Amino acid sequence: KDDVNLMDLSPFSLSKNRRTHTIRYELKDSVVTVAGTAEYGLATVFDYDIFLHMVSYLAEEYRRYKNEESRGRRPDLPTRMYRPNAAHILKFCRRSSGGRQYKDLEAALDRLKGTQIKIVNLSGGKRREALGVSLIENYKVVSTTTTGHVDEIEIEIPKWVYDNVVRDKGHPHILTINPDYFLISQGIGRVIYRLARKAAGKGQARYSMNELHKRSGSSQALPQFRQMVGQFVASTKMFPMP
Repeated sequence: KDDVNLMDLSPFSLSKNRRTHTIRYELKDSVVTVAGTAEYGLATVFDYDIFLHMVSYLAEEYRRYKNEESRGRRPDLPTRMYRPNAAHILKFCRRSSGGRQYKDLEAALDRLKGTQIKIVNLSGGKRREALGVSLIENYKVVSTTTTGHVDEIEIEIPKWVYDNVVRDKGHPHILTINPDYFLISQGIGRVIYRLARKAAGKGQARYSMNELHKRSGSSQALPQFRQMVGQFVASTKMFPMP
């Protein structure tokens, strides 16, 4: 599952190695700033897989809650704390279970925790409302393996994510993504998929190369970005859409 409110832009860096701390999106109705920390940098498109796992977990817990409620029972609402196992996250993200993957997991959590999204809604060119949120709240490593790798993690789900899934009167602002999304190895491919997924079932959505460049958050100049998109399109087969 992905949060539909974030699918119009990229709340992450496309590059695994990019150390830039801020991306600024100037849209028609809002200005969105995505900022990382000087110490850890900005969350990457591949770190974002953990966010997707978190939202999917919460959506499944809420589905179970609704099923219990429909049977006349009085279950407790899902909590904002969850304890994923590192191996389950890697399996969900279609990644191998090698030692480096476990090592990279903690670094990804640091970047996700440090990444802040600020949204300033505009009305007639004037500021109307400002909202600042993070991709994840606090986390801690609950247990490690005998080789010192991350095993079980406890993550606090941000209130805005929780409210979008659980508190919105049964109409969560989330969309299902195809599991093969995780097999897309290029960041730009994942950006294109997310834009297309949000538009699916709603007719057509057209993006100029300039607009795609803006919404991707890419640090490349437009000519280089255009070439990268062309190479991606030429080198990949059409991946299935949900």
